Amino acid sequence: MPSSIKNTVSVLAAAALLAVAGFFTLNGLLASDSAVSGRVASLLHLKREALSVPDQGQTDAIRVEMAAQVTSGFVVIYDDEEGPGKIMGVSRRLPKGVTRDAVVPLQQPLAAGYYYAMIRRDDGDGTFDPDKDPPARDGRGVIVMTRFLASTGE
Repeated sequence: MPSSIKNTVSVLAAAALLAVAGFFTLNGLLASDSAVSGRVASLLHLKREALSVPDQGQTDAIRVEMAAQVTSGFVVIYDDEEGPGKIMGVSRRLPKGVTRDAVVPLQQPLAAGYYYAMIRRDDGDGTFDPDKDPPARDGRGVIVMTRFLASTGE
């Protein structure tokens, strides 16, 4: 086998090993006992973001189960006006990667009904500005957000 082909094969083999090692290392960092971990690792590997917010009870802060981001940003809570409406709360700046159990303080307690949580990318200044921090979009151009229910517990 010519040496140029041997070198190419060696480089490709090394790259494949590094990619596999990186994937499993990331997967291990995401709590290997979680069924979601593999999916989240795959999303980040593909440079896609994800957001999970469970339904909430009566509260003055929203618990974000998981936010996977390819850049640092914020989770923003909106009321439902046939889609995201008025901003109800903003998380602290979350780092690139996976954040679990983040808390988004609210400006006022939520009434019973549906709300939206959306990932907004930080423009680099570390503070949230709705005019400067754009919504995160997935590979198809769809805004990364989820809808959840707030109930009064009655």
